[in-house]
Amino acid sequence: MALNKDQGLKEFMEIFRFFKIGTGEMLQIQSIIAKRDDYLSPDNNKHLDEILKYAEEQGYIEIKEGGKYYFLTEKGYTYL
Repeated sequence: MALNKDQGLKEFMEIFRFFKIGTGEMLQIQSIIAKRDDYLSPDNNKHLDEILKYAEEQGYIEIKEGGKYYFLTEKGYTYL
């Protein structure tokens, strides 16, 4: 099945909502991995790397330190 990036983004951003992340706050990749099965469909779960890249390209998150840390931007917070 083709990846629906917008649906994947919507599901992924729910992880930030679950952890109550605010603008400029971050999640570690371990937290994302721990909750991804709860929020991502099986197909989107397989494409997590692409969804992370898409979220960054859209300006919702900033990825730092080689993918260890994911910071929520103002735009990302507004999306939530």
